[in-house]
Amino acid sequence: VKSHDYKSDEQTRTMGNSASARVADGEQHVEVTATEDSVVYLSEDLQAKIVGDFQSKNLKDEWESRQRSILVASNERVARDEQRRAELDQKLGAWRSQNESTQSQLDTKIDGLNSRFADLSVEIQHDASRIERKIGANPKVSNRRIDF
Repeated sequence: VKSHDYKSDEQTRTMGNSASARVADGEQHVEVTATEDSVVYLSEDLQAKIVGDFQSKNLKDEWESRQRSILVASNERVARDEQRRAELDQKLGAWRSQNESTQSQLDTKIDGLNSRFADLSVEIQHDASRIERKIGANPKVSNRRIDF
């Protein structure tokens, strides 16, 4: 595509074949060669429309490319988030399993200590009752040993 800008009426230029006409001052035309013997001239309005359409198509293509890259980045981010979530779920499951085991061990120890405490409490109450019966209601008058 060739663009020609003519400066004066005195300047004559032949475009295409011998049937070409002189271009008036200030007009701009584009010469498009369809075959060796024919030439097509485009008006400025048509040229502007073609350029606008071309620029619009380029903008549209760039916008679609940008949207695709945004979608790809979004999909990658979602995939990473899902992978992290799966890893965290796995770690949480392992922690819960360990926690259950630890809680079970602690519960067993607490039950054992409560049982031992109850046994010792009963034993102390029994011993206290025996001592009271042995001593009786009398006050203690010496540090003499009491045998059971």
